[in-house]
Amino acid sequence: MATFNWSQSLLSQTVETLTTQGMNLVPTPDGHVHFKSLDGRHGSMDVLSLMSGKFEITDKKTYDVERFSTPEAVIAAGWALD
Repeated sequence: MATFNWSQSLLSQTVETLTTQGMNLVPTPDGHVHFKSLDGRHGSMDVLSLMSGKFEITDKKTYDVERFSTPEAVIAAGWALD
């Protein structure tokens, strides 16, 4: 069985966005950066949290919050920009 993963381009863009604390993004009306997970979930990260170096993704369905210490940890958990 093949393992699905995000494209290298998307992963690089995700790491860049997290590393620069969102400075490469166009502001969104809702104030969040949106993510998708390899397991089918969707989540969001508050831009103000991102700008303060907090990598916290809130699941859009369950509202569970996942906290990560580094951009690489976000990628390792299967998340990428949506």
